[in-house]
Amino acid sequence: MDISHEPESIFELYGSEAKNPGSFAANCLLARRLAELVPADARAARDDLVANFRDALRGGLRKLDLVTREEFDVQRGVLLRTREMVEALEARVAELEERQGGRSPK
Repeated sequence: MDISHEPESIFELYGSEAKNPGSFAANCLLARRLAELVPADARAARDDLVANFRDALRGGLRKLDLVTREEFDVQRGVLLRTREMVEALEARVAELEERQGGRSPK
């Protein structure tokens, strides 16, 4: 199913990745389009299809290398602390080099 003719406003809703085939955003857009094709009088089948589409999307997500928000926040904190330590060490090295008269070892 070709989603390239969707209005730009739809792509904005799904994010910039929606134009990349196989991306999660593109798959979500495709699932919505497929669900819309199901006739209204086939509501039970449509609901079943939506559930199946969701399961397929979840299966695709499991294949991605994702982390939880909590894991992300923990790693972000570690990175910030490490950056502070590096900046402090750089300042200390600069101070020591200045004490040595601007000489830096090779």
